[in-house]
Amino acid sequence: MTVSPDENKIGIALGKQLIKDHVMVTEIVVYKRNRDNVFELEKMRDFEDTDACITFQFSKTNNSNLLFFSREEVYSFNYLDESSERETVYKFENQLSDTPRFGVFSKDQRKCIVTSSQDVLFVNLDTGEEVDFDEREKISSI
Repeated sequence: MTVSPDENKIGIALGKQLIKDHVMVTEIVVYKRNRDNVFELEKMRDFEDTDACITFQFSKTNNSNLLFFSREEVYSFNYLDESSERETVYKFENQLSDTPRFGVFSKDQRKCIVTSSQDVLFVNLDTGEEVDFDEREKISSI
């Protein structure tokens, strides 16, 4: 679950539990605060990216865009527009070995850390600096 930067929306990824504690996201649900300060369903839509991390965030610059992690990239898409295609925000030089389990952005959304069962990757989206912590520290199976 995630909250938009203005705290007026709540987003939830729904999915299926797969083998080895992997989760495949199949739907996105977003609730929006109404005039009575009550959250009500704004949008429920199918989600077809089987490679996406279950954790995501609302974009700080446009809370109709959601930011996701995949094995290859950070990407965004407009969840309100059914015809919206995903847009690459950043393509990883060090691709993850499997589907990400967790990802988090800095407050300004210019840096992130994404993890999978085998990888830990820090990325500065502005400079392109990537630190592959599992490789640097010689660790695996986190």
